[in-house]
Amino acid sequence: MKRNFDIYRIDNILITAGCIFLFLVTAAGSSLVTELRKGIPVSYEKLPVLIFLAAGGIVMLSAGCYFRKSENRINSILKILNIASEVSLTELQQSTGYTREMIERAVLIINKKLPFYYVIDRESDTVTDGRLKTRLARIESCSSCGKTINRDYPVSSDNPPLCPYCGSPFKAEKWNSLKREAISEIQRNDNIKERNIIIPGKPEKFSQPVFILLIIFFWPAAIAYYIYHKSSRR
Repeated sequence: MKRNFDIYRIDNILITAGCIFLFLVTAAGSSLVTELRKGIPVSYEKLPVLIFLAAGGIVMLSAGCYFRKSENRINSILKILNIASEVSLTELQQSTGYTREMIERAVLIINKKLPFYYVIDRESDTVTDGRLKTRLARIESCSSCGKTINRDYPVSSDNPPLCPYCGSPFKAEKWNSLKREAISEIQRNDNIKERNIIIPGKPEKFSQPVFILLIIFFWPAAIAYYIYHKSSRR
């Protein structure tokens, strides 16, 4: 996976709007200070508006940074999973510095919002590419007894399957090679799909134009509007 996914999108709007609000407040504040220094009478009627805009800028910038941080965390975990296909939760914690709860939450969001599917196996304490559980590898013959088998086995199994005739396990090197081929094929397909991936936006009930207008005219209503529609999706 070569690029980061824009998972939430709302962070782009919030960060942009927050920066614009703070820029306007800074410009207006600088003008007010200049007038005071020159001894020009100043009307303080605009002060509540500046405070309101400043509060809105801070709130929106903070919320946008929160979503962006979460998005970066998900993308960093996804990159590791995309390379390894099967990773220990302990290793993920050590390599990323994230808690187990953060990783499990990230996996849920990946499965929900992106065209990937990962399974958290509680018994082995690993995160596995769920597509491996449906991928089959064909064993043509037994390396021990030499009999023809021509049977498909799921590559998600950690241990090599047993020969139905002599009961001997297939060679681990050959089995691991088949698993690597299956993983490589999945990754090649992901690279092809990634070029045309469109992250689904909010449901039709959520309107980004309405959200932006609310930000411009009354930012608390915009925050309430987003929270309402986010909670209605659950």
